[in-house]
Amino acid sequence: MLKEIAGTRAYNILKKRKMETVEDVCQLFPSKYYDFSFINPLNTSRLDKNYAFVCKLVSYELKKQSSIYIVRCTLQDIYTQNELCVSWFGATEMYNVLKKDYRPGDTCFIGGKLKASNKKNLFS
Repeated sequence: MLKEIAGTRAYNILKKRKMETVEDVCQLFPSKYYDFSFINPLNTSRLDKNYAFVCKLVSYELKKQSSIYIVRCTLQDIYTQNELCVSWFGATEMYNVLKKDYRPGDTCFIGGKLKASNKKNLFS
């Protein structure tokens, strides 16, 4: 039953973790929890810490680099108007969600670890 629900690849991963039934998967709990209940302006946030932001979607694109697809998304912090770049690696399904449900100018909520690269704010 689990193999039909999860698919062969996911089933094999779960089986290695000794999870063979739907009940086993329901008993799986996250190893970490992050509190994203406090929204920060981008200019008050420190690097390498987890934060949540409310942003406007500026643009997004799907690019293939070597053998992996990368979704790149540009957001604008609603409080400071500073830009934030978010990348998802190997996540074409994220691009499909963005394409289906979001348009430039839409407001969105995002949380994660803030990094800096080439003078840009990045999430990891």
